[in-house]
Amino acid sequence: MKILIVNVNWIGDVLFSTFLIRCLKKSHPQSYIATLSSGLTAQLLENNPYLDEIIDFDPFKERGYLGVDISLAKKIKRFGFTHSLHLHRSFSRRLLVYFAGIEHRIGYPEKYSSILLTDFVASQRDKIHRAEYYFNLSEPVKVQDDGEGLDLFLQDSEVGRTKAKFISSDTDRFVVMHVGANWQAKKWPLEYFFETAKILYEKYEIKTILTGSKQDENLSFKNITGPVNYIKYLVGKTGLKELASLISLSRLCIASDTAPLHIAVALKIPVIAVFGPTSEAVTGPFRPAAKTIVLKEDVGCTIPCYKPVCPFDYKCINSIKPQHVLEAAGDILSCKG
Repeated sequence: MKILIVNVNWIGDVLFSTFLIRCLKKSHPQSYIATLSSGLTAQLLENNPYLDEIIDFDPFKERGYLGVDISLAKKIKRFGFTHSLHLHRSFSRRLLVYFAGIEHRIGYPEKYSSILLTDFVASQRDKIHRAEYYFNLSEPVKVQDDGEGLDLFLQDSEVGRTKAKFISSDTDRFVVMHVGANWQAKKWPLEYFFETAKILYEKYEIKTILTGSKQDENLSFKNITGPVNYIKYLVGKTGLKELASLISLSRLCIASDTAPLHIAVALKIPVIAVFGPTSEAVTGPFRPAAKTIVLKEDVGCTIPCYKPVCPFDYKCINSIKPQHVLEAAGDILSCKG
């Protein structure tokens, strides 16, 4: 078989797809497996020994007939794929693969675009973990679940460059706290991160690296914290692979329901996951190999609600206090190994 995985655009979800990729290759070791991935997210699939090819897809590129990049369709056709697994539900990507002439096109039935598929899998979206939801698309090609989690493969040279660039000789022990999330309701309060970092340093003499995206740069950390020697501010300063490398060097990652949480899980780094309006059963840590603690509070709301703006002052995530995280951190940092 030659299998094309039509991947998703989101960093965490691309990591979820690595479970499917590995199990496909283990079940069919002679198969040729490629992924159609866009830009930034494709970086997370580099060096993956279970992948034979990464085909870059630019979702913002000007397209031709019916919104399809015909030159890309021709390129895909030349590979001679026999099967495609459609993790992304987009009509245009299903049409792209249809024009590429792949015989067996497997996906979840969606309104309007089902006509472009040849094989369907019953959807359990939001009823099972998203990694399992993607894995289930392999049902028609008979793939075995190997019982393991997510994958992320970093080269020693990548980690070394990141260490030389960002880590000073007096910052050998640190935790990574990621302050960002893709919508406000998932963001743990900024002052909570600072309080947690302060007490971690006082109690464990461990420093904190604060990370976040470019969109988080406007957060006024220094106005809140003042000059301190136990926090390194790298919000908006790292590329994706640099962020992953920093996490790989850390003793612990603290984050809400966001991509760095899943990067840490894939790298087998201990995690404290702070969950508010989303479901840890669907997008929480997937089969972590290192110690992982999920924090959530019952505040009387219906959770998950997935509301990006909360009429109740984000009480589900705000009710998780620094003391809760510090207690969890103590459980992890006090462990040997």
